[in-house]
Amino acid sequence: TALLGYAPDDVVGRRLVSLVVPEDQGHAGATFARAVGGEPGTCTCRLRHRDGRTVWLRATVIPFVVDEQVVAVYAGCRDVTAAVADEQR
Repeated sequence: TALLGYAPDDVVGRRLVSLVVPEDQGHAGATFARAVGGEPGTCTCRLRHRDGRTVWLRATVIPFVVDEQVVAVYAGCRDVTAAVADEQR
């Protein structure tokens, strides 16, 4: 939540994809769906900060498997806004 300016209470019970800009929702959702299916992955997408600006995040998603069943998905995220801006120059 620190990356996007939201307090924990602002996002509990909310689908993370609702913060992803519409153009990136398909890619982000597919990466998460693959993780739910047991396949780790990485996704770079744009999300809306609480103050309205766009933040580029790179998320690595890792499924937690217990007894051959995915019981949770962990996502580690990093702000890559500056790196994306450099690449676009």
